[in-house]
Amino acid sequence: MKKALLLAVLVVGLMGVVAAAQCSCFAPPVGDEPTCYTGYWQGVDVGFKLVVPGEYFSQCPVPETPFITGWRVEALDGTIIYQQQFDMPKGHNYEMLWDQTDEHCNQVPLGIYRLVIQTTSTGEIKNYVKIQAWPGQANPCNCCCPQIDTKPCCISHSPYIEIARCTGRPYVWGSITIRIHVNLGVSSSGCGCP
Repeated sequence: MKKALLLAVLVVGLMGVVAAAQCSCFAPPVGDEPTCYTGYWQGVDVGFKLVVPGEYFSQCPVPETPFITGWRVEALDGTIIYQQQFDMPKGHNYEMLWDQTDEHCNQVPLGIYRLVIQTTSTGEIKNYVKIQAWPGQANPCNCCCPQIDTKPCCISHSPYIEIARCTGRPYVWGSITIRIHVNLGVSSSGCGCP
C-alpha cells in the first residue's frame, strides 16, 4: 500500500513538473520575443477577452471589478497599430476581435504583436499573438494545424487576456464564412494545445 501511494505521489509530481516545463512561465525572454504567445495564421481574426479569475476576488480587501475602457494592438517596440476606446466601460467578459489590420485597414506584416486591454481598476493587461504565414492551398488545413507556432502562457490568478485559440479561416471576398467552435475538453487556462 505504501509503495502504491509513493508511486502515485511520484507520478503526480512528475506530471506537474512536465506541465510546468511546457508552459513558458519560468523561461527567460530571448531578445524582444515574449516568453509566451498564441499563434494565428495571417488573415484570421484574433478573438480575445479579459478574464477575471474567482481567486482575484479572494484578496483582502476585495478588489474592485475591472471594467474595460478600451484596447489596442502594439508592435513589440510600442508603436500603436490599432486601438479602440469605449464611451461606456464594458464588462470583463466582453469579447473583442482584431482583424489583423492597422488604423488604415492594411493587413499587418507577419510578427509578434502585443494586445493591451485598458481597465478601470487594474491598469493595462497584456498578452501576445504571433501572426504567421498561411500554409496555402498546397498544405490545406485550418487554423488549428499542429505546426502553428504557439508558446502557451501559464495560469494567472490575476486578471489576464485569454486569446481564442482558433476562430476560423481568413476571409475571402464574395464568400460566406461559418465558424464552429468545438470544445475538445482542453482547459481554457492556456497551458496545453487543443
